[in-house]
Amino acid sequence: GIRLLPAGFGHLHRVYHGLPMFSSTQAETVHVMEAAIEYWDREGSAAASRLFASIHWLQTADAYALQYERLAWLYTAFDSVHVAAFQNPKYRARCGDLKQRNVSHKKRLEAFEACYGTPVPAQFDRIVKIRNDLVHEARLDGRPLGYSATAEAHELAHELSYFVQQIIFGLLGVECGFRAVPYCWQRVALDIVGTAP
Repeated sequence: GIRLLPAGFGHLHRVYHGLPMFSSTQAETVHVMEAAIEYWDREGSAAASRLFASIHWLQTADAYALQYERLAWLYTAFDSVHVAAFQNPKYRARCGDLKQRNVSHKKRLEAFEACYGTPVPAQFDRIVKIRNDLVHEARLDGRPLGYSATAEAHELAHELSYFVQQIIFGLLGVECGFRAVPYCWQRVALDIVGTAP
């Protein structure tokens, strides 16, 4: 059947309002789409669906305005890129002889940096603390959810989104300058190696 939604609504009755942290040329966009198709063909539908779940959660996060909602969904995206990356033997080896669930946040960051060239977010320890308060205590900035909004939480959500996007390009095997650029507020050129502007 047809599911009717009110005008202006999209995924989960939300409007996606986020912008990617990078800018790309038309040729680069085509290159990324081809890389996604190749990833699907190479890794199989089960592995590819894990990666596309990460993209789903990344976009879900950007459809929400409240900080605690964005941070919760972004951390879900971060967890899901770990699940997708864990299928890569090099990444799994960097995580040590651990089961997927037992890999610490620090080990994940080291493995992402070693395997995909993504710089570790400078404030990741703070992101983890906020995530733990959010998930385990339903608090943000020491207050119940919905009662606090801070510039820091906004900045950390932005930084986590940037990092997850970098990892996704790494998982797809897209060699680009964006993957190596430390977090900044400006949009960064995707700068895919070997594509014309």
